[in-house]
Amino acid sequence: MEFVEGMNLHHSLDLISACGYPRYTNFVAGFAGCLDYIYVDRNSLKVAKVVPLSSHEDVTLYTALPNAVFPSDHLPLVCELEWSRRSQVMDSS
Repeated sequence: MEFVEGMNLHHSLDLISACGYPRYTNFVAGFAGCLDYIYVDRNSLKVAKVVPLSSHEDVTLYTALPNAVFPSDHLPLVCELEWSRRSQVMDSS
């Protein structure tokens, strides 16, 4: 890793994690952690629905992901987003 002095990184987005902060989205031998997020700007989008993650019991039935039930080493994050009113008003002007 390299440190770059004087670099100022920032943005104006007001980000939220649309699916929250699950305990894990990746479950393999020796590691379970949240590696996946769906970030949205709360000024433009709102979360309408979130599909629940699989239960801990279902995920841990086998040693790790992927397995016979889950074809990926990451659990899917799925949500439905809607444009916020504020964003629609701003776009029409």
